[in-house]
Amino acid sequence: MLRDRLRIAIDAINTNRIRISLEPVIRFMLFIKAAPQIENEVIL
Repeated sequence: MLRDRLRIAIDAINTNRIRISLEPVIRFMLFIKAAPQIENEVIL
């Protein structure tokens, strides 16, 4: 019982760590994808 709870907690920590490390990358990719639209709006 306790071991299962520990494993669930560790999994949650690991997924949090992965999400935190991936978040800047995802944000950067979204920014690159949106960059042409932003440039067009600025030019207009």
